Amino acid sequence: MEYNVSVVGFGDNVVDIYTHSNKQYPGGNCVNFAVYAKMFGAKRSAYMGYFGSDDIAEFVISVLNELKLCIMKR
Repeated sequence: MEYNVSVVGFGDNVVDIYTHSNKQYPGGNCVNFAVYAKMFGAKRSAYMGYFGSDDIAEFVISVLNELKLCIMKR
């Protein structure tokens, strides 16, 4: 179900890295808000924030692109 609502989460983004299992998960309160809003039917959902210039930042961006989340970065 889609709801006629648009949301934006702006602020932090982080990656939880579990070295023992070689897994990493993007997140942070603002990223999670935008992702879950999209998953639960928001018509438009976006994340706005600063990203680093390393592989971890590229990982977060790639996951958000896979989820078809609008990304506004500085």
